[in-house]
Parts: sequence; C-alpha cells; structure tokens
Amino acid sequence: MKLRIENIPEHLIDAGYSSRKIRIILGEAAEFYVDKLFHKNLARNIILTIKFDDNFKEDGECIVDIDARKPRCFIIRISADMPLDDILKTLAHEITHMKQFAKGEFQVFSQTVGTTVYDHVYIGGWKGKTQTAVGLDYFNLPWEMEANAYMIALHQQFIYTSKHFND
Repeated sequence: MKLRIENIPEHLIDAGYSSRKIRIILGEAAEFYVDKLFHKNLARNIILTIKFDDNFKEDGECIVDIDARKPRCFIIRISADMPLDDILKTLAHEITHMKQFAKGEFQVFSQTVGTTVYDHVYIGGWKGKTQTAVGLDYFNLPWEMEANAYMIALHQQFIYTSKHFND
C-alpha cells in the first residue's frame, strides 16, 4: 500500500506528539488494518491518502471513484478535532469501507445528505443486492454494521499489539 497523510491535527502536536510520531502511528495502524482485511496482492495495489479536515462535521468518510467497480485509489477524510484513540477507531472503520469497495462488496448508488441525520437517504449495493436506508436506519445497513464490528476488533488488536501503547 502506498500511504500519504495530510494536515496532521495541531491538537495532537500540542498534546505532546511530534508530527513524525503521529505519522508513524497512523502509518502503522493503516498497515495493520489493511494487513488484516486485504489479501497481500490486493493491498500492494492500494493507494491511500488520509486527510484531516478542521471543518468536517462527521467522524470520517471513505472517498472513492463511484464509477470504478473495484477501485484502488482512496481518500479517507477524518475530522481533525478528535483525540488520537478516536482517530484510530475511525481509521479502522473507514479502511473497512475501503476493503468493501476494493473487493466489489459495496457500491454507492446514491446518497442525499439532509440538514440532519434523520433526513439522509442512502442507496447502495451490498454483495449484489440494492439496499436503501433513510435517517437512522443507516446504522442498520450491512456495510455499516460490518465496518462498526471491524472498527472495534481492529482497534483493540492494534492497541494491544502496538509498541506505541504498551511501553
């Protein structure tokens, strides 16, 4: 996997992390999550950019060319105002979506974002079947349920095995 990280959040640097240390931790986390979710031949062809955004209102999102059936280039946008632990969880969640897109398990057909989460409408393809959700039903969509489950498991495994959190 080729990885690029943009706009390291200032609050992490203010909390005592160097920019270099944050890049190392995020890089190791991304590699760990990809190693767990992707076959090595597929992982080798992935290009990922992690972008932190001060104005982003959601925790994160996986941006992909929705016209590509099995894309290989991804941008994961993450809210810059979260603590490092939440950033690592969000990264695991969004890398799960990256896996879903790359393997052709998940495709976005339409997404209408309303003024509140209750107004959102999502239409997507999941393993060959069209799924639709409105508002909070979004959290019951199969691709979100899988991403939330992997988020917890991958994050716990990474924290447990990482030298950065087990001195």
